[in-house]
Amino acid sequence: MIVISILHWVSALIVIIEALNKLERYDPFQKMKSVKQMLIFWMTSAAWVALAVGSAGALVMPFLSIKPKLTADAFVLIAFAALLVRARLYQLYNQRAENDHA
Repeated sequence: MIVISILHWVSALIVIIEALNKLERYDPFQKMKSVKQMLIFWMTSAAWVALAVGSAGALVMPFLSIKPKLTADAFVLIAFAALLVRARLYQLYNQRAENDHA
């Protein structure tokens, strides 16, 4: 169970870093071409805010002596963090491949 707790905390750290990185790049005052584009923008922003808040809660749980209610919550966060890391590695690999061909 300690391994799951450590993975849960590390995954929460990865997810909050990514969420804050995405939110930092968003400009809420940019010109939108359509209502659909605006709706997608705000839904995406709300999703990243929800992930940041959830991850922040997971980060402080061990320090407040609160245990996660479900192991499933830990696995969802671990899986999402793994997908984020995979996406970043994929970006890095493609970027290097483009630089090698240039």
